Amino acid sequence: MYIKALDADGTSWAPPVTVDNDGSVGTYTSMTIVNGEPAISYINGIDRDLKYVRMEGTTPSRVQVNWMAVAP
Repeated sequence: MYIKALDADGTSWAPPVTVDNDGSVGTYTSMTIVNGEPAISYINGIDRDLKYVRMEGTTPSRVQVNWMAVAP
C-alpha cells in the first residue's frame, strides 16, 4: 500500500492506495520519485517477476518488467 502525506509535517494523510494485491507481492521493495510522483519496484514472491508501479495522480499504473539494463 502507498499513503501520501498531505502536509510537510505528516499530520494529515490521504487515503491508502493498494498498489498490488495479486499473490505474494512486495518482496525487495524500492521506491523513488519520477516526474514528481512516487515509483515503486518490487518482486512477486511466487513467480519472482519484477514489477514496477508509477502513481498517476491517485491511480497506480502497474507493469511487469520483462527486461532491464544495468549500467556498468
